[in-house]
Order: sequence, then structure tokens, then C-alpha cells
Amino acid sequence: ALTWWNSHVRIVGNDAADVMTWIELKKKMADTYCPRNEMKKIESEFWNLEVQEESDRVERYIGGLPDSIHGSVTASKPKTMQEATEMTTGLMDKKICTYAERQAANKRKFEDTSRNNQGQQQPPKRQDVAREYAAGSGSRPLCPKCNFNHDGPCTPRCYKCNKIGHLSHDCRSPTNANVAKNLRGNGAGQKVTCYKCGAQGHFK
Repeated sequence: ALTWWNSHVRIVGNDAADVMTWIELKKKMADTYCPRNEMKKIESEFWNLEVQEESDRVERYIGGLPDSIHGSVTASKPKTMQEATEMTTGLMDKKICTYAERQAANKRKFEDTSRNNQGQQQPPKRQDVAREYAAGSGSRPLCPKCNFNHDGPCTPRCYKCNKIGHLSHDCRSPTNANVAKNLRGNGAGQKVTCYKCGAQGHFK
């Protein structure tokens, strides 16, 4: 091709060769190296290509099948092209149906899960409720004892000693101290103390 091009440039000149379009170049090269009569011979040979033996046709057909069904068709050992194509069609139909059923099942499962999640809202945590309560009362002063916004004196109730005026983490009640001491177990024969009434012998 390079020899032909150099010869063509010498004949028509550099200026004429430079302005030649790609289509014109392809046509000139095809006329030189691929004359129409030779192309017709090749086309005729191609169309007349045939696999003579039925077994060879079946083998080539199976060789071009996808991996998902290739093994099954090979194991069935079809003798004719009709058997091979029928087996292939049946397997492909089954694969498609199975895939469609699996997709539908996954969709139903996803929809059920979404529906259940919407119907079962998680209750807000205690800390979140307290935070929202405090944030929603911004017009009232913040109490340093209970950390809530409210007017008037703070009257928190301790759930350990059941007294008003402090919270459980600030409780210094002797009853509360006895409970903690008993829970640590300082001796096998030590009596337990009730954290409600303060009497010994029971917890509550």
C-alpha cells in the first residue's frame, strides 16, 4: 500500500494527493487491491460454506452456547440439530422463568420489610425526650439541678431514697449507702437493708 501511495503521489503531485478525501482514497485502494470480480468470488465461497456432517454441526452449535446451559446440553448428548435446539430452548425458558420468579420474590420481601419498618416506629429514647423537652422551653430559665427549663423552685424526686430535692446520682442518704454496702457483700453473715424503709432483713 505504501509503494502504491508513493507512486500515486509522483503521478498526481503532492498538492493533489493532499486534498484527496478518505472516501476517495479507500475507493482507489479497493480498485487496486480488491477488484470487484475477486470480491464476488470470495463472497460466493463464503455463502457456500457448509458443515457437511450433522454431528459436526451439533458440536459447533453446542460450543457456542453460554456457560449456564452448555454443560446441560452437552450431557444430554443430542444427535441432531433439532434435538440440540429444542434442549437449548427449554433450558433457556426455564432459566428465564426462574430468574423472573426470584426477582418477584425479592420485590415482595423488600416491600414487606419496608411496610413493617413503617408500622413499627421505634419509641424515642428517654434522653432524646428530655432533650426535646428542655429545648422546647427556651423561654424559661434552665435549672442547674435537673437540667430542665422551668419556673419556680426545683423539686426533683430521688428514686433511691424517695425524697424531694435531689436526684439519685446526688443521693447521700444513709439508706442508699447501706444498700450499696450490702450489694458489695462485706461478709457472708451480714444482714441486708431495705432501700425503702431502712430496716434490715429484706431489700424492699
